[in-house]
Amino acid sequence: RGETSRLYGLESCLGLADVLLDDELYIGEVLVGTDSPSLSVLPAGRQHTYAAELLASRTMEALIDDLICEYPDRVVIFDAPPLLATSDALVLASLVGQIVIVVEAGRTPQHMVKDAIAALDSSKAINFILNKTQKSHAGRYYGGNYGYGRYGYGSE
Repeated sequence: RGETSRLYGLESCLGLADVLLDDELYIGEVLVGTDSPSLSVLPAGRQHTYAAELLASRTMEALIDDLICEYPDRVVIFDAPPLLATSDALVLASLVGQIVIVVEAGRTPQHMVKDAIAALDSSKAINFILNKTQKSHAGRYYGGNYGYGRYGYGSE
């Protein structure tokens, strides 16, 4: 389950898993509108023992194709658990065009970030969000010494 479903209070709503399990259920029926007219949330849906298999199914591939065709003007974001925590996230990462990894400042060890990158398809765009940072680096922006390292974060 992704953090988005919890944040919006959608843990008990129909969602992605339900659409994948029920041929009669259409994705538009489970999308939940938000205060922003251009933002909808697709809840995770009911928990399923074989979630990774559902995500890796032809039904999921068809669903993604449908989303692309029906919402060509939208960016679709799949909220997933941490990459190294479950196989669900890795399966989902294999289906999308870009990947955004959220790294918690001061808490996520660098080796875990490297392991997550190594598990992903290197031909895809992999982006990072540094979350919960307390220190401003604005003063160092033009001064060099960025500390980006080989993968665009930290030093090696």
